[in-house]
Amino acid sequence: MPLATYKGLGAPGFGVEFLSTASTRATLTQDQQNKLLIAGSWSSGAAIVLPQPEVGLQYKIFFQIDATSAATRMVANTGGSDVYFFSTAGGETTAAAVAFQSTQEGGAWIEFTGLSASRWAVTDMPGSTLTGVSLASTTT
Repeated sequence: MPLATYKGLGAPGFGVEFLSTASTRATLTQDQQNKLLIAGSWSSGAAIVLPQPEVGLQYKIFFQIDATSAATRMVANTGGSDVYFFSTAGGETTAAAVAFQSTQEGGAWIEFTGLSASRWAVTDMPGSTLTGVSLASTTT
């Protein structure tokens, strides 16, 4: 599918992909890196599963609507990998999985970056319509 253009000014710098809502668990692949992934329309308790991290591997995820009744979880791949993040409960920490602090996640734009073969870092992106994405550790 061709990339969209705006009034002939050229294509965006990265592809856009809507994550499937056929299941409440979306497992990301390496083919989805460096694309803008659009998440939304999941029922409660959805999870986004990251692959095994590699240095420099990046995923940008935009949440277009609020969660129904339970916040979306982002899960590090099994095998000892984890997510490094800034927790509102106590500063910098790591966890096997992180989740939004509430179901009000519509407008959040976050990025996962592989720091090593066992660690992801997550940050909120400039332009996120939420002021400071609040994350907490959670179960996988």
